[in-house]
Amino acid sequence: MNFNTGNNGEGAPPPPWAVDLAEMRARNMRLMVRIGAVVAALVVIGLVLYVVKDIYTDWLWFDQLGFLDRYQRVLTTRVWLFFGGAIVMAAVLAVNLHFAYRFSRGESVLPVPPEVQKMARIALLAGAVLVVAVVSIVFGAVLQGQWETFLVFFNRVSFGVADPQFGRDMGFHIATMPVLHLVQGWLMGMVIATAVVVGVFYFAVFTTRGVTFVLTPRIRGHLAILGALLMVTIAAAHYLDIFELVFSGRGAAPGAGYTDVNARIPVLWLLVAIALVSSVGFVVSLYYGGLRMMIASFSLWAVLAIVAGGIYPTAFQRFRVNPNEFEREEKFIVRAIEATAAAYNLDLIEERVFPYSPNITLENVQNNPETINNIRLWDHRPLRDTYNQIQTFRQYYNFVGVDVDRYTLPNGEYRQVMLAARELFPENLEEDAQNWVNRKLAYTHGYGVAMSPVDKATVEGRPEFLLSEVPPVGELTLERPEVYYGENTKSFVIVNSETDEFNYPGPEGEQFYQDYGGTGGVGLGSFFRRAAFAWEFLDLNVLISGQVSSDSRIQYRREIRDRIETIAPFLELDHDPYPVIGSNNNLWWVQDLYTTTDRFAYSAAFDDRFNYIRNSVKAVVDAYNGTVHLFVIDPDDPMVQMYRGAFPEVFKDFDEIDDLDPSLRDHVRYPIDLFRIQAEINLRYHMRNPEEFFSRSDQWAVPNEVFFAPDTLEQTTQEVEPYYVIMKLPGEEEQEFVLLLPFTPGGEERKNLVAWMAARNDGDNYGKLVTFIFPEGQVDGPEQIEGRITSDEEIGRELSLLCPEGKLCIRGNLLAIPLDDSLLYVEPLYIRAQALALPELKKVIVADAENVVMSDTLDQSLALLLGHKEPIRVVDEEPAPPGTAPGAEFQLGPEIEAAAQAIEQLKKDLEALEEAFDRINQAIGDSQ
Repeated sequence: MNFNTGNNGEGAPPPPWAVDLAEMRARNMRLMVRIGAVVAALVVIGLVLYVVKDIYTDWLWFDQLGFLDRYQRVLTTRVWLFFGGAIVMAAVLAVNLHFAYRFSRGESVLPVPPEVQKMARIALLAGAVLVVAVVSIVFGAVLQGQWETFLVFFNRVSFGVADPQFGRDMGFHIATMPVLHLVQGWLMGMVIATAVVVGVFYFAVFTTRGVTFVLTPRIRGHLAILGALLMVTIAAAHYLDIFELVFSGRGAAPGAGYTDVNARIPVLWLLVAIALVSSVGFVVSLYYGGLRMMIASFSLWAVLAIVAGGIYPTAFQRFRVNPNEFEREEKFIVRAIEATAAAYNLDLIEERVFPYSPNITLENVQNNPETINNIRLWDHRPLRDTYNQIQTFRQYYNFVGVDVDRYTLPNGEYRQVMLAARELFPENLEEDAQNWVNRKLAYTHGYGVAMSPVDKATVEGRPEFLLSEVPPVGELTLERPEVYYGENTKSFVIVNSETDEFNYPGPEGEQFYQDYGGTGGVGLGSFFRRAAFAWEFLDLNVLISGQVSSDSRIQYRREIRDRIETIAPFLELDHDPYPVIGSNNNLWWVQDLYTTTDRFAYSAAFDDRFNYIRNSVKAVVDAYNGTVHLFVIDPDDPMVQMYRGAFPEVFKDFDEIDDLDPSLRDHVRYPIDLFRIQAEINLRYHMRNPEEFFSRSDQWAVPNEVFFAPDTLEQTTQEVEPYYVIMKLPGEEEQEFVLLLPFTPGGEERKNLVAWMAARNDGDNYGKLVTFIFPEGQVDGPEQIEGRITSDEEIGRELSLLCPEGKLCIRGNLLAIPLDDSLLYVEPLYIRAQALALPELKKVIVADAENVVMSDTLDQSLALLLGHKEPIRVVDEEPAPPGTAPGAEFQLGPEIEAAAQAIEQLKKDLEALEEAFDRINQAIGDSQ
């Protein structure tokens, strides 16, 4: 409503209610400005304190671990990126809002006092400042979150491999292109955000003046410049998209295919040109055409982007490529095969022919004593259940997982073992003991390790232990059994407090206590530190508890994966760290780390996560002190070279592992996660012939095996898991620790074994991959063996007697074990009560190409398979240790030996008695 003129056209004073309304609005506006200022100040102070708290606590944590330089480098990079991005964004917005205010200012048409107009301008300015601050902080935060991208770029190295389409080194795609994409996207976002903020500001200014928004020439020119800049960033995006086609995957194989090269690349170049022409059109609109020219310029690009960018390549693929797809794509298929093989190290796989003989012979068994004596009869899931039943001793202990490794025992025997750390589960304490003092001060760590050989069981079917009990006893020594850092150490604890720290339970309920004597954790020697950590963990007790002293240390990020991820978030972690008992008799955790990228041109992606992987780093963590060491085992990996360039103090040469503990070298394993990934990719990419690859005529698959699902307590199927075996590879002279996985043909029909893949683990052979090819159609695969076991009538009858109602028969992992030129299949059988998770090893099933048998022990089953009446004695070059029953894989006690001898003597007495009866009967017959 306009009060400037009366009905007679002359000026008239506004009515009193209008003045009162204006004054009320002025008072409200002043109040809102003050309240807003106070709230904004409190929010800013709170955010600053929160950030400072995080920086301070992380600073202390990294400093305690010796990685302060790494933290400072990342922090400095993030600060520079944040402030650089925020300042640039703030400057751009400020300049644009300045011009927007100049282009839209004018006298207010509302009858308001000058004071009110002044307050309106202040409010408008305050709102603009707030918007600039918020948007700038957001854009700065986006930029600082990409610190890894910039550090990789500044430390980039050459991969020595060029992509076959553009001839660019892979380092360009991996290190340079992400920065270019980031800058382009950030600038495009900046232009769009500026246009939105400016548009809202224009509308706000016109509203405060009380007039309808009008697109004046100067405002139109302002928007035209922003539009021109937007089209330039769009042109840059199209240009970068040309190089992105090496990751396309729309053709017959990963990477740029025939349609990408011959249709999409020309279209993208056209769109680059059209976007630049549209940008010029926006500039021209300043002088000619106005709004219509701006709309026409943008529409030209949009229409061509849809038609040329989408419709044309689709039609090209359908009518030009599909009718002769292999001929068109052959060159590009070869590119994908070569790139994928290089990205996953599949080009290093050595292929050999397996000289297959269908039947296991006594000579096969006797030639491979270490293999036979290390056949894994315990699966990790049933064994974990058994460990948790017989080796936890208290409700607050538990075993998270059981791992496989190999050790040379004090008697010189090289044994494959399974072991697990006994960790603390404070959540399992009695309900009335679930208080803060117990959970944070008293119960702070797990204790000890359970270890058992993979092939041994007692007469009851339970594992025989090499290390067990609390405190630990056995053939190995563990002098520092406390587990402060592990797989279940998920919450913080405070050590060296005024509360007695529980160490381990003794016999008959006795409790043993100790003071922590290590270096792990951050000191809480000052009020400021306690206050900071109380805020960090939202736990006031850290600050106010009288049990926390100046000598106390707070340990957090104690979980192995979390601990390493915090130090090296740029590395992928294997799913399962494993414990190692070192030569200094303390406990280590070993964690495999991977360098990965999804930007290796023409390589196939795994699970849409990455298309390049190397196990370049081995992390070692002290279970007592929490110290972390990152050793580079593959220094030739360009990815790890870039990270070492960015963080030289984080990584150590692998040879330095001997300075930490020389025995750790002997426990390095080829990781199962990497092996599984390589195997899955190799199912198709072992076909190096492009025509064979295109038709998938020799596709492989991972076979299935029978699997016991603990959730449903039912047998189901799962893919065969890779498994470690001590064996002599065909053509090799020495036994070694090997990781195996068998393959069968792809599809639903054929289930025979076509190949198996092995990763070597020992000495100079570490990391070497071998694939053994079987004669086609001649070797039974795991699923066929499982079927033969299921259909065997004698085994079925025995299982029905062993597992009546209330008991469960659990078939373990089926292992296909090469013995010279033959294959031995071994599957353990466990029995457990339905109501109690205590599996016991009761039977062992073995099979070859013709027979499948089951008996109580492996040696008895081998005897049945080979047609021997007596168990087969497998003797290594070393004499059998005392207490080993003849022919048995299991260590038998003297009572069992005495019983066996008594049975043998009884057999002899019965034979003598039968002979005597025969003589008597003969004499009676002669007398008659």
